[in-house]
Amino acid sequence: MRSLGSKYFSDLYNIDDISFLNITIEGPKNYWSFVSGLSDHSCKSLIISDKEGPLSLEGNAEVISDLFNLSFDDKKIDNLLQRKLVSIYESSHKEEKLDHISDSVYDLFKEISQDLNIGITFREDLSIKDFIKILCPTINVEYTSKLEMFVEYLKLINEIKSIDVFIFLNLKSIFTKEDLQAFSLECQYHKFHIINLEPYRTPFSIESEVAKVIDSDLCEIE
Repeated sequence: MRSLGSKYFSDLYNIDDISFLNITIEGPKNYWSFVSGLSDHSCKSLIISDKEGPLSLEGNAEVISDLFNLSFDDKKIDNLLQRKLVSIYESSHKEEKLDHISDSVYDLFKEISQDLNIGITFREDLSIKDFIKILCPTINVEYTSKLEMFVEYLKLINEIKSIDVFIFLNLKSIFTKEDLQAFSLECQYHKFHIINLEPYRTPFSIESEVAKVIDSDLCEIE
């Protein structure tokens, strides 16, 4: 079982029970200190743990601070995709198939080079990483709305990083209640766990939302 805690919380949450956790941190300074603490392991703004103890937040949650600058055509995404493909290959036990392809490519270029009156040497130790870089895999995603694009992005991160916990900033300032409800329902369907951080108490809540407030004195309010 994974749990979610914080130095500001009096109790722990079972992550599997979280659909949409809305945390309000009152006061701009407190809010940005909390947000900055997401990348500072000593700050402990949010802590994910399992039965063995605290886990790396970076490897177990994805922090998304700017929804409108998300992109599938991104170097970081490409690198993650390539690493995922390498990992799948390494667990598939298909080395012989790659060796056969590598030999065929080598033989082809060796044959082509015979038309040149110069000596040419080709690498014969091409790895799966080399082939993946040559093939330049990219993400192909179709969507018809911003909301659908956001969900597809989460599905992508879940697939290539095996992450199901997503931490957002200011979702209630971006979405209407109806859109946020629709977004939350999509995330529930895919078993994603959403944590939203807000600097102010908002005038609406959605179904399945759990609300927590940390006031300007850094005291927890249920």
